Amino acid sequence: MKKGIALLIISCCITSMAFAEETTLYFKIGNLSPWAEQDVSEALQEGLIKDTTLLENAKARITREEFCETVVTLYEKITYDVSSDILDNPFSDTTNDSIIKAYHLNIVNGRGYGTFGPANPIRREEMAVMIANVIDSLDIPFDTNTQALKV
Repeated sequence: MKKGIALLIISCCITSMAFAEETTLYFKIGNLSPWAEQDVSEALQEGLIKDTTLLENAKARITREEFCETVVTLYEKITYDVSSDILDNPFSDTTNDSIIKAYHLNIVNGRGYGTFGPANPIRREEMAVMIANVIDSLDIPFDTNTQALKV
């Protein structure tokens, strides 16, 4: 479980780089900063990053859909729940299986009026809510006195 939480943090690090404005492309593992290369390599090896094209420009903005796919992958890796059951789609603007699964896992709620906004850039507050909802769905206790996960 501790490794799963560590990988969650790695995922956050990957996506938090999304707010930089740099657009230069090169590929070793994309244009990652040297300090991130080892953690991103581990996340790739663990299968947390399914779409490696996201790393071609690791400092570009990330969409709500891309981040949602990442947190659902994390959930699946921790729980071994990779079910692909057909679920009702509450959204009119996406058919992405990860987004629909995240909705049914109470990880996301959408933007209202039956929309998700998959192509919109994700805000930090939205990332934090998705991560908190993943942690909640895993029944990981949270110590409100110390603001720390109990793992």
